Amino acid sequence: MGRYDADLAQAADWIGRHEMREQPSRSFWFSEPGKGSIYAFGLTWAPGTLALSGDLGELVLTHYHAMPTLEAAVGWAASADADYLLGKSNRKKSIDREATIEGIVEGALESRPIRERLEDHFPIGRAWGAGLKALLRREVPRAVRDLGDAELPRFIYDLHHFEDWYGSYSWTASDLHKISAVKFGCQSIAAAIRPAKAA
Repeated sequence: MGRYDADLAQAADWIGRHEMREQPSRSFWFSEPGKGSIYAFGLTWAPGTLALSGDLGELVLTHYHAMPTLEAAVGWAASADADYLLGKSNRKKSIDREATIEGIVEGALESRPIRERLEDHFPIGRAWGAGLKALLRREVPRAVRDLGDAELPRFIYDLHHFEDWYGSYSWTASDLHKISAVKFGCQSIAAAIRPAKAA
């Protein structure tokens, strides 16, 4: 039996011991009236989980302590910061090339060792002051242009050696659209269930 088959057998053994039980869940659909499914999305809650699906793509938030009930989940997600919520999701930040290039330029302006390491990629010579800044703003983007997202952090590490900076990372526009939909959905659900509870 190869490793692939052994891993499948081990997973089947672990999962095979599970027992099924029903759990509460609620699902809601959001769409603009008269627009069909353009940017329509579903939001589904189960204890500890909020899942977005639809035209915007998929996003899953997991936080068992914050979302034991629907009311707790929508209150938490509606009021929490987008960056914090995305940190609780299945998404990861990606390298922000423009902010990273700016960070390399600023680091090189402040640090002679970084400038010396950049000499391996383009000549700096005796440039100083405004001339150095102009040179760096022109040459750093050229030096990193062909580096992939996996190679760029290594390039930065080699420049900064043991400093604790590996580039600037940010959420994609798609991730921000998704979390905005989650927040809107949770605000809408919270507003809808509040009057129902009061009645």
